[in-house]
Amino acid sequence: MRELPNAAHRRRPVPRTLLKWVAVSAICALTTTALAATPLVGIHYQDLEPGSTGEITIVLPNPGLADPTGFAATSHDACLSVGDLYNTRFDIWRLPATLLGGEACHATVTVSAQSSAGEWSGLLFITLNPVTDAAPLDPDAGLTLRYGSRTPWLEVTETQAPYAYAQHATTIAEFTFENGAAAPIAIMSLSVDPDRLASLSPTFSLHQAGGTVAYQPVSPARFPRIRAARGEGLASLQPGGTATLAVAVGAEAGRGSERLAITLGLLPIVQLAGEHYYLTGAVATYYFEGQAHGTP
Repeated sequence: MRELPNAAHRRRPVPRTLLKWVAVSAICALTTTALAATPLVGIHYQDLEPGSTGEITIVLPNPGLADPTGFAATSHDACLSVGDLYNTRFDIWRLPATLLGGEACHATVTVSAQSSAGEWSGLLFITLNPVTDAAPLDPDAGLTLRYGSRTPWLEVTETQAPYAYAQHATTIAEFTFENGAAAPIAIMSLSVDPDRLASLSPTFSLHQAGGTVAYQPVSPARFPRIRAARGEGLASLQPGGTATLAVAVGAEAGRGSERLAITLGLLPIVQLAGEHYYLTGAVATYYFEGQAHGTP
């Protein structure tokens, strides 16, 4: 995977809305009291290709400390080991980490540092999903994937829970598929684990008419189980067809922290001639900055 440039993701004030995922996601292993006391500074969600070493780089925003020292990082889950923070003189801090055991991992990491103002600490939520049931799609198969993003405002065609929060997200990450093959291709999911991705954001399909952009949430019931090799998937592309799918990121920004980084490294799953494949993709990080506030 390659990391996409982040020039389009400008820092901007964030809303006071807290994504309910923070309270219900299975990757959160800490108690409610601990969560309330420690700001969320980073979310890292990444699919891993077969044969991957499991090594990743987690990024988080510099919290703005004056001359920080005494950096530390601790993983609270056995499936993830972490190294030493580096790049700490700059706006973006980096933390190497490694998946242990080769299975899907949902981990919580605490990072800390010392400054003249005292000790600072922040939370990182990490999800890693190894691919086990799909082969890579041949680059010459004819399916292309383009990345993009939009910042609200936008129209969401359903507003009942849990979709209403998407209107408050600060960035919409888009994935546009174009079928240049001679046969139909079905887009099954944006991630190896669509249920886990749904805990971060619903998947939306984009519709444009008369210059208006609208996003229709895709029902989670349409997510297939890859092993079962059934389900209609998210979109069916005839030869020459295109479809844009999207996820909303940033609604959880500001949960006790002024700065937040959200990293997505998705390997979309597609179906061609009855077989499942994954698309190699990019790792994109979105940065948010706003007023610190606690949980509403």
